[in-house]
Amino acid sequence: MALDIDSLPRRIEAEPLRPSLLVWSLVFVACVVAGSTIVLVTWPKHAPAATPVFWVAVVIVPVTLAAITVLLPFRAHAGKLRAIRSWNSRCDHQIARAHEWESRPVALLGGVCRFSSEKGSQVAKVAAGDIKLAPQQTPDRAATVAARWFRAPEFVVGTDPREYDLERQRVILPGVLFVMLDELREHINAVPADLPLRVALIVDAPSFDDGIRDHFTTVWKNLALRAFTFDDAAAVPGLTSLDSWLDTPAGTERDHATLLVAVQLHDLVVQSPPPGSAEAAIALLMVPQDIAERYRLTALAQVHRPRQGTVAALSVTLSLALKWGGVRPADVHHVWYAGFDKVGQEALLAAIRAEKIALVEGQQVSGELNVDRLVGDAGIAADWFALACALDFAQSFGAPQMVARHSGTTSALMIARPVLRTPVQTSL
Repeated sequence: MALDIDSLPRRIEAEPLRPSLLVWSLVFVACVVAGSTIVLVTWPKHAPAATPVFWVAVVIVPVTLAAITVLLPFRAHAGKLRAIRSWNSRCDHQIARAHEWESRPVALLGGVCRFSSEKGSQVAKVAAGDIKLAPQQTPDRAATVAARWFRAPEFVVGTDPREYDLERQRVILPGVLFVMLDELREHINAVPADLPLRVALIVDAPSFDDGIRDHFTTVWKNLALRAFTFDDAAAVPGLTSLDSWLDTPAGTERDHATLLVAVQLHDLVVQSPPPGSAEAAIALLMVPQDIAERYRLTALAQVHRPRQGTVAALSVTLSLALKWGGVRPADVHHVWYAGFDKVGQEALLAAIRAEKIALVEGQQVSGELNVDRLVGDAGIAADWFALACALDFAQSFGAPQMVARHSGTTSALMIARPVLRTPVQTSL
């Protein structure tokens, strides 16, 4: 569950006014004069005046009583200050502990991001501006759509559109699963046998009528990968599932590695793909940082807890995302964002400027990366696609990346940062 900032104790910034030294000095003098006068007026006429008792009564007693009277407000003020400082110290400690708890990351053990049939990662080309979403004809040449899809065989006139899309997806889905799992093979098999591995499989292939889990299991066995179980969560996991995972108490529900596999495919001939859409596939092998350290697993990057908020409160959301990511605004030069409309995009960039994050401009690599405009809307994989791109680029660029995803009425902001190693660590 996300931290409720309003539930944290608030510091007391306003200190009580200090008693006026001038005023209480005058009160002191007045008390001394009044006390001495009273003693002189009431002193018995028959009693001797040149005695120690007389001078004690005339001087010592009035001065002592005046001092006590004057010191009381200063003592009360000092007591209030001590109470306020003690409260603020406890508040700071509690807030620091809360932020330390929220700052715990998820370790990325391996990741793959694909949106093209070309070999290797294309994310660096996206950051460089070499890849942008552009109109292209569907295989049957019946429409021109600004969308992106994986390899499509030539459409032969007379072919049943449903059969074409079915056969294409039957080839693409197992193929892309094989490519991703093969690339992650070493990382998957490095997960110790006594650490459970769960696979969260998210696939949207509208014409694919076979058992998707069966195909996945077949590919898995062909690559001779270690044992796993499917995650049977009813809902499609979004970025907020990281929040829930981190807050789950230690035990079987938390102490496991997760391989998130998300694939979005579209029909191309039965109906044209949605404008602005993209076929994409991502695979992220993750485990909580403390579990990675316990099993001495090598992390490539860290995924910090997402902070959710409305578009109107993006400045506060961004500030907390930076704090939980353990980075300064000057450390972040790129933001990967998706799902924002024009108003949301302007609000996000305004919050970035207000936080004094200097995005890269006018260089080979742009700092403002609108994933929807450059690659396309990844559909069912969209929640994770921008994060996967940021994690891929963070490892090559060597600096933290800001990730922003808007869905429904809320936005989620988070930090993805590479694990930088010294030459000694690398050689080991």
